[in-house]
Amino acid sequence: MSQFYQVFFDESEEHLAAIEAILLRIDPAAPPAEGIAEIFRAAHSIKGSAATFGFDDMATLTHAMENLLDRVRKG
Repeated sequence: MSQFYQVFFDESEEHLAAIEAILLRIDPAAPPAEGIAEIFRAAHSIKGSAATFGFDDMATLTHAMENLLDRVRKG
């Protein structure tokens, strides 16, 4: 099972790096819809994998992140 955990950790690291890169280039006063959508997709992927492996705290955190991002998308 630990080999599957490592895949989760590796993929999560990639998603977090992508989120960081987007956040560093985004204009907080006018975040582009595509950037928000990319962050949402990355958070969604982490959430799904975390829930699958029983990492409930991570799934809860990324679910809250999705909710905030959804509010940003809706203005």
